[in-house]
Amino acid sequence: MYPGPWALNTPVSEKQYLVVFNDGDKLELPESHSAPRRGEEIIKPDGSMGTVKAVASPKRRRQIMTKVCLECHSKGFAKASLRTFDELVKLFNLRYGEPSQAIMRAL
Repeated sequence: MYPGPWALNTPVSEKQYLVVFNDGDKLELPESHSAPRRGEEIIKPDGSMGTVKAVASPKRRRQIMTKVCLECHSKGFAKASLRTFDELVKLFNLRYGEPSQAIMRAL
């Protein structure tokens, strides 16, 4: 299953904004950061500056993913699967991600 708005490559997963630059490059920013605005210049993943073309919020990314799921599945199935995935990520964060971060900070 596609993680949708979640970033799963960190110890504690967080929903992400998708930032698209004028040149086509993309950047994912955690939801805890403020989203850049269209036309704003920010640092791209390669360290250069880039102009923001569009920003997709985590909510918008979920809507887009739901539309993809609906190509083959019913609305109820798609929503239930995505809700289950959200709950799984939250449970993992609570049981493993956050405790492991606390241990690392204590070290």
